Amino acid sequence: MDYKNIGDKIQNARRRKGISQEKLAEELDISVSYIGQIERGARQPSVHILENIGEVLNIPFANLICNLNKEEEINSLWNEETENLSEKEKQSILSILQMLLELLNSNRTRQP
Repeated sequence: MDYKNIGDKIQNARRRKGISQEKLAEELDISVSYIGQIERGARQPSVHILENIGEVLNIPFANLICNLNKEEEINSLWNEETENLSEKEKQSILSILQMLLELLNSNRTRQP
């Protein structure tokens, strides 16, 4: 297992959720320094700890330990971030994303 990659995923998810290391450690009943070591890939957490981290951060265990390709990562991120949204809210986000992509593409064609 690539513990640095796992740590990066945990850190990114924690930051996206707006949770501090202190809060995560408190939720898991472990030390802040241990969280930091896990995020840096310096410690190899047990399966139990990884499952608990996944529960708190709402990341499936398999996503933590597997090296996903970019498309799978994007799909996983979308699912994590939109799971509590209504279909209408999801559609609004997709519409905004589509407009942003169109804007980016039009700017690319104008650049020399």
